Amino acid sequence: MRSIQKCLSVCLACLMLAFVCGMFPLTAFADDEILAEGSCGENVSYTITSDGVLTISGMGAMTDYDYDDNQTPFRYWTADHPIRTVVVKEGVTHIGAASLTFLAYAWEISIPCSVTSIGEDAFRGNYSLVRFKVASDNPVYSSPDGVLIDKAANTLLYYPAHGVAYPDAAPHEEPPVAYTVPAGIQHIGDWAFYTCHYLQDVTLPDELLTIGEGAFFECSALKHIHFNEGLREIGKAAFYTCTSLEEIILPESVENVEELAFYCCSADTPEVTGVTDIVLHCGITEIKQETFPHAHQLKTLTLTNKVTKIGPSAFNDCPNLTDIYFEGTPTEWNAVTVEAGNDALAAATVHYIPTEVPDEPGPAPSGFAAVIQKIQAFFQRIADFFKSLFQIA
Repeated sequence: MRSIQKCLSVCLACLMLAFVCGMFPLTAFADDEILAEGSCGENVSYTITSDGVLTISGMGAMTDYDYDDNQTPFRYWTADHPIRTVVVKEGVTHIGAASLTFLAYAWEISIPCSVTSIGEDAFRGNYSLVRFKVASDNPVYSSPDGVLIDKAANTLLYYPAHGVAYPDAAPHEEPPVAYTVPAGIQHIGDWAFYTCHYLQDVTLPDELLTIGEGAFFECSALKHIHFNEGLREIGKAAFYTCTSLEEIILPESVENVEELAFYCCSADTPEVTGVTDIVLHCGITEIKQETFPHAHQLKTLTLTNKVTKIGPSAFNDCPNLTDIYFEGTPTEWNAVTVEAGNDALAAATVHYIPTEVPDEPGPAPSGFAAVIQKIQAFFQRIADFFKSLFQIA
């Protein structure tokens, strides 16, 4: 009898186990199952596991890839098993150019002490990224507030996009709407704030010298950015389609603004004003091709007489431009070379602002006039002396 009961108990336990396994397959708990693996450098390899971790390990440098060729083994990785975190292991010395681009669901990238160089476009298009985590003893890079900074070159390399395209990919964190670039930063790298659609206000440090190519590309919510005196150069497409910018005021220190720098800073929606005023109190002599086109709300433009050339379509499709304030004479304005595609300039009213001419010192007094001046100075000193005595008394 007991043997029958024992046999029934074993059978019942097996049935229950089979039922549980049917409801919860064992594969559901295999969080570290390897989904893909391969080489990404001469002595560097990668693995992608089912828990969403891309691990780069080995000794030496990763391969440099071409951004336009889509050749990296994990770009656009399948959304069925998305990459959520990237861990670069100690021993890897170089993160390859364009190697970790468009990992659309990744929210954290960890960089070890051994990484001392990062190729261009290494992280562009990681729309959900919340933070970088750089080892505290890394000699070249740091990550204050999750932002990647090159300590050696005083360059802000990458600012996380904070879940722009795929908000469910990252831990729930409210994306910041304002950011102050740390003091001491001299360069904002190429594509550093690429598609940071939540940012509305950016404060630049006094030390900043250059803003790189595409640095604020498609930062569609960006309303205010104060360009510091000391800034010298703004790169190509730096503020491309920053449709919420309300004004552009460039200081005298700016020497070069590349083409497409402020392309299409206009949203054409009631909720967004767009650029209404452009003030170029700067040292540039040429406004390059398509620098400020499609600014549909632009009303006023201020230029200095340093400008001698306005390139093709620099102000194309600016239908509401009504007033140009030119710091110079009509002769100087008429001498400016204006190339095709700038009909808005011809339709606007030009106001001429006289430039200040410093007063020239008159001739020094001589002869009798010089004697009289010396006598007046002598009596003035006596008067001041007695005045001081009465004040003391």
